[in-house]
Amino acid sequence: EQQEREPEQDELLLELEQLKRGPIPVSRFTEAHFLLLELSPQQIRSFREYCSLFGFPTDKYELQAIPYWDIALIKKLLPYLDFSPQSAFPWRKNSAGEKEEQQLLFRTSRVLEESKGFQPDSTGKSRYQGSPQRLFIRYTAQFNRVILAGFGLEKDAGEMFGRTLKRTADFIGFHVFFRGLKNIKAIALGDYTINAGQGLLIWQGMAFGKGADGAGVFRQGAVLKPYRSAGEINFFRGAAIQLAKGKWETVSWVSKRKRSATLRFDGQEPVSFSSFSESGYHRTSTELAARNRLTEFVAGSILRYQGKGFRLNVNNLYQHYSLPWMPREEPYNQYYFRGKTSVHQSIDYTVVKKQFFLFGEIAKGGKGWAVLQGIIASLDSKMDGTLVIRHFQPGYHSYYANALAEQAAIRNEEGIYSSVVVRPDPRWRLNFYVDFYRFPWLRFRIAAPSGGREARVQLQWQKKRSWLVYGIFRTRSGMENLSGLPTYSIVPVVQHNLRVHLEKNLPNNWHFSARLDQVWFKKEGVMQTGTGMYADLKGPVSRLGWQLAGRLHWFQTDGYSSRIYSYERDLLYSYSIPAFFDHGWRYYLQWQGRLKPSFLGSVAVKWWLRWSHTGFTNKNSSGSGWDEIQGNKRSEWKFQVMLNW
Repeated sequence: EQQEREPEQDELLLELEQLKRGPIPVSRFTEAHFLLLELSPQQIRSFREYCSLFGFPTDKYELQAIPYWDIALIKKLLPYLDFSPQSAFPWRKNSAGEKEEQQLLFRTSRVLEESKGFQPDSTGKSRYQGSPQRLFIRYTAQFNRVILAGFGLEKDAGEMFGRTLKRTADFIGFHVFFRGLKNIKAIALGDYTINAGQGLLIWQGMAFGKGADGAGVFRQGAVLKPYRSAGEINFFRGAAIQLAKGKWETVSWVSKRKRSATLRFDGQEPVSFSSFSESGYHRTSTELAARNRLTEFVAGSILRYQGKGFRLNVNNLYQHYSLPWMPREEPYNQYYFRGKTSVHQSIDYTVVKKQFFLFGEIAKGGKGWAVLQGIIASLDSKMDGTLVIRHFQPGYHSYYANALAEQAAIRNEEGIYSSVVVRPDPRWRLNFYVDFYRFPWLRFRIAAPSGGREARVQLQWQKKRSWLVYGIFRTRSGMENLSGLPTYSIVPVVQHNLRVHLEKNLPNNWHFSARLDQVWFKKEGVMQTGTGMYADLKGPVSRLGWQLAGRLHWFQTDGYSSRIYSYERDLLYSYSIPAFFDHGWRYYLQWQGRLKPSFLGSVAVKWWLRWSHTGFTNKNSSGSGWDEIQGNKRSEWKFQVMLNW
């Protein structure tokens, strides 16, 4: 099992939970709400057109009359919608988002087995200078849906809580956010994120890649948002403002903050840095030496024009580092950005025309260009199609880019992605996509231009609220360096994944699910296989609102290349997707509930307790480096308490 990390981005989970606690009348739903709930542009436009002709829907059954709104979408939206008349919803104290809401969250966890980094050496000192406890504390408040403020403290396992004379956590975040002030749509102070276009220039929020829903490849979301997560990398710290008047809108921002980086020295003086330290860990003397050694200054702007059925944005981004960025010279990185200052520009657009939705972005950065163009077509009420073409030159550079791509870095890639979604009736759904891509220049550990393809098909059947069954088959092929030899030869790599999943709603609000995963991986004529099976059960256990959830998971793989990923239920605002390899069993139990309303008066208290255990049957150690644990087991507990008032 690969070691788990706390989530870097929980902003989406936080916003959805706040919206669920205080459902909004349909008449008050805005485009920002629908973007948060990941509706496609056609679905948003259909809602607007329906309301202009017939008025706002008065009950959940009327939603079925809106074009492009299927049963699955409606079920997804219902927890966040309220169909009561707007006049019946005056501002009410202590309802979620109304007048005032405050929340205090405390989360802690620990792996019981001691890893190598915590064990003392001959001098009695350990590599990890802090305790093995993880800790996260966050306070948030919002008033009249206009003012949001808060702060967060985070400490990873092995990090100190209180460094030298400063009694602080390793990471401290804070934010103050104003929105809805006439022509001033938003003002951000402290930590915030920026999303622009299709991610060629910058996208710091949650983004999805190639998946079951073809429309998910389109990047959409609020341009400016407060940052309230524990991740230490992908956000800005400073000030930003969003203005709007008529059809025009502009966003401007500045940011200055310290970054962790690996420095190069000339004697005692740092002269450059070779790479950012992006793990977020500051446990060892080496990691601490890289902490906050670099200053990053960022400024940018977005100018938007919103017409009837189309939108046009002009985006600018400026970055400056206190030391020049000088990656180590290698054949694969000869096109990489080097220097202290970089300037980037892009233009993006969206056009809605009947059942067609066109989108795209063209960007200039570093020594190259990047282009992404796509179309989503609603061929009829039962079929959608998506086509996206991308071309990223090897010399293109934008550090905060996050667009649809095969690799994480947005450069040195060309590709064509196409998908089809078919809904023959409310019970059946068929999704298919294929992606062809090539890399014109070398890549890390791939010593020649290369390419590959990926295809995925998913068939799903759902019977009202009782059964859900789906199967997924994915195949992908690419190229990698020949293993174990000092050569520049590359060889083909092929991987197939099969998944069969079923869910069943049981009496008394209990829920059962089971899954089978199978992986085949072939390189240099050698085949690796992996198999995983699990069963889940969750449901209420008392009248006090307590819930119990558990899973038993068996896995057996030939190695890391045939690993199996599996999403696990976790604490609120948290999640885990561990990778399983080698042979073994895993189980977890999660218990959650709430205290009686009279316990703390007007303060609502919820709590979560989670225990997980992994046992290996074919090895006596797990993990690697300083995270290596001697023995064939790994156990972890987590606890979280949340107060709302």
